[in-house]
Amino acid sequence: MNTLPPKKRAGRWSYREAVGYLNSFIDFERNPEPRLQTEAKDIERFRLLLQRLGNPHLAYPTIHVAGTKGKGSTSQLLASILQSAGLKVGLYTSPHLKSVRERIAVSNKLISKRDFAFAMQRIADEFDALRDDKDLAFRTVFELLTAAGFLEFQREKVDIAIIEAGLGAKLDATIVVEPILAVMTPIGLDHTTVLGNTVELIATDKAHIIKRGVTCISAIQVEGVEKKLQSRAEAVGGSVKYSPGAEEFEVIEVSWSGTDLLSKREWLAGNRLHLALAGSYQLTNLSVVLTVIEELKSKGFAIGAEAVEAGLTSARWPGRMQVISRKPQVIVDGAHNTLAVEAFAKALKELSGDSQPHVVFSSISGKPVDEMAAILVSLAKLIHIAPLQFPKGLPIDLIEIAVKKAGGTYVCYKDVPTALEGAKKSAGSNGVVVVTGSLYLVGEVLRYSKGLALSSPDGGIDDSI
Repeated sequence: MNTLPPKKRAGRWSYREAVGYLNSFIDFERNPEPRLQTEAKDIERFRLLLQRLGNPHLAYPTIHVAGTKGKGSTSQLLASILQSAGLKVGLYTSPHLKSVRERIAVSNKLISKRDFAFAMQRIADEFDALRDDKDLAFRTVFELLTAAGFLEFQREKVDIAIIEAGLGAKLDATIVVEPILAVMTPIGLDHTTVLGNTVELIATDKAHIIKRGVTCISAIQVEGVEKKLQSRAEAVGGSVKYSPGAEEFEVIEVSWSGTDLLSKREWLAGNRLHLALAGSYQLTNLSVVLTVIEELKSKGFAIGAEAVEAGLTSARWPGRMQVISRKPQVIVDGAHNTLAVEAFAKALKELSGDSQPHVVFSSISGKPVDEMAAILVSLAKLIHIAPLQFPKGLPIDLIEIAVKKAGGTYVCYKDVPTALEGAKKSAGSNGVVVVTGSLYLVGEVLRYSKGLALSSPDGGIDDSI
């Protein structure tokens, strides 16, 4: 990409103008991305842009979160607890389900349309000054959104910001932060065409969140991943500390409303906790979060057991083991790689028993669709295949081949709403419908369920919500 977007309009921007400007840049979330070592992913040019903006990412303490599975849930749980402890918390996540504003939140409140437009216009002002500088010309949607998040957190004067990495870490736009802590959720195979086709290669990239003097709190990892994390820590003068894992909890009761449990940690002893996010895999995330909280306490943050209890009870993370309707019961979950789909399937069996759900399934290019299909076929009564109608959506014939290879019974549909309605009709009022395979699929179902139009076929971000 050799040219900058058109010059901005004068005067204060509307939200629609801001999103229009954002849509004039390339979006690798919705369009096939190049390998990370290409010129298109030069992080130094992003650093220069942030310098022109006054380095907003350095104006507050940050926690940097990376990993393959559970990044969003871990970030949300952590933000909820810190907010319950009285802190003003910035939370930057990706991708979004319905509105792009979901990515930037302060104390659980999405950035307003006005403030989003203000941040994007500030960024555009710098481009006007740099239009002839080819070294700064290339920018992506994710970079601009990351910069907008940094600006909003600075404007709001947050006490702390939790920054979720997008893809990998080494050349992800979020790598510019100088965190007080790093967090690594379980690492598995995902984005293999970009990050590498082994967990060791993927871990090598993600391990770049470990920096000099920074402790990385990690979930339990496979041996090859642990070696890569330790190697990175030794090379840069950081450290790695592992959480105990789900085994640290005594589970009292599980339901679709969450899990009641006891922790073996001394400072939480005797406190019956209610984790409002459903699914047994959330216990792994919770173990990481509690280890992070202990590390923050050692740094002087006042976070008591009461804040943990309140934060876990109030935590919400749409699109993950979320029941959106009943009769039939419709469950949406954004599992989009083998590790996540395995965890989802296990949690579903724990909550729904042996009932065979009808599964609405789709995916995007670059995902392990064969492995995901094999897992879903093993638990489903019928697979309802729907194409995601934007540039990165996997063609329906490739999804069909994967399901057929796995020995599944399936039906193909022209679009997501038709597939959802077909699955609900097939399941009947007493049945179960599961929507999974992609966060973008979940986003389309949530949009449809709210009466919103489907996403644009060209992959553009919606400027109406």
